[in-house]
Amino acid sequence: MMLKSLFIIFAALLAGNTLSDLLKLPLPGSVIGLVLLTALLEFKLIKPEDIREGSDLLINNMALFFVPAGVGLVLYSEVLKKELLPIGVSCVVSTFIVIITVSWTFKKLSRGRK
Repeated sequence: MMLKSLFIIFAALLAGNTLSDLLKLPLPGSVIGLVLLTALLEFKLIKPEDIREGSDLLINNMALFFVPAGVGLVLYSEVLKKELLPIGVSCVVSTFIVIITVSWTFKKLSRGRK
C-alpha cells in the first residue's frame, strides 16, 4: 500500500512538472502537481486512503526537507546580511499581499454559502 500511495503522489508531481515544462507555465510543477492531486481527490478519482500512508510518511519526515534550505542560508549568510533590508521589505509586503488576497478570496467564496 505504501508503494501505491507514493506512486500516486509522485505521479501527480511528475505530471505537474511535465505540464509546467511543456506549456511553459509560470507556476512551479510541484504546485501544478498538488492542484492535480487535489482535483483527483475532489472528483473522487482516487480515495484519501489511497495516499494516506505515503502522505503520512512525507509529513512525518518533513523536517528533512528543510535541511537543504538551512544549508543554503548558512552558505549565503554574507549575501543575506548585505541585502537584509530589501529581503525584509519584500517579506513584509508579500505577507500583506497574501493576507489581503486570501481574505478577499474567502469573502468571495463564502458569500454563496450564507
